[in-house]
Amino acid sequence: MHHIGRIDHDCTNRHGWRVTIQRWNRVSIRNFSDRHHGGRDQALAAAQVYRDELLAQCAPMTRRARCTILKKNNQSGVSGVTRFEPRAHGREQTLGPAYWVARWPGEGTRIRQRRFSVTKYGEWGAYLKAIQARQHGVATMEDEPSESLSTSA
Repeated sequence: MHHIGRIDHDCTNRHGWRVTIQRWNRVSIRNFSDRHHGGRDQALAAAQVYRDELLAQCAPMTRRARCTILKKNNQSGVSGVTRFEPRAHGREQTLGPAYWVARWPGEGTRIRQRRFSVTKYGEWGAYLKAIQARQHGVATMEDEPSESLSTSA
């Protein structure tokens, strides 16, 4: 069930359903205990009503909007742009020239990407080309709601 998960903790005698929905960087979590709602089926029904009301109020984020979010671990300063230097596992020695990679969502679950060699374009030139490729890729992708990407539970 989308956004609804079961909680069964025998040691603390907690049993019920949890609704978890993330929208636009806000997470809504609410528990529906079996005891409070008169049983497992009634608690599930209450959780489903709550979930449906919450989803009606909060529009899902579009794929394009989701792609612009800068993640905490980003080091390039641009979402979807990464510097890559091929290395053997656990070794300091590089196996080939460094390059900048631009990635963006393609059709369905596919990921599109383009690489730009630091050797060919220079560090700054490859970085700028990767940014341009990323911007072009995001601008040309279908902008449908990304329900599968923004769900929890």
